Amino acid sequence: MKEWFKKRHTFSHHNLLDELRLSSPSDYKNYLRMDNSTFSELLEMVTPFIFKRSTHLREAIPPSQRLSCTLRFLATGANFEELKFITTISPQSIGRIVVETCEAITLVLKNNIRVSNFYHTLTELDHFTFYY
Repeated sequence: MKEWFKKRHTFSHHNLLDELRLSSPSDYKNYLRMDNSTFSELLEMVTPFIFKRSTHLREAIPPSQRLSCTLRFLATGANFEELKFITTISPQSIGRIVVETCEAITLVLKNNIRVSNFYHTLTELDHFTFYY
């Protein structure tokens, strides 16, 4: 593990989020694409699914950092290599975190998610053969 990853508490974007939450709610919303109350509500819903226990070998990444990392990925489309610098989480871990957290979000919000008609249209088009 790289030494600066061990200093996650110092270098993580989570410190920036804490500052934005208190001093600039509009920047906080721009960063995560949701306000603090929405983030807190979503965090409460997904925590049981993304919580990991610390071991004697390493400290677990808290659910709040897992969720904020995933939301930043979804908001920006940044690759895992880029995200490692703002989250102080290894790209390999980010890959697992994003998948696990997206699955948890999908599970807890399944009644609130609608699939667009575009997807259904594409599925229907797969059944037709086009002749030119």
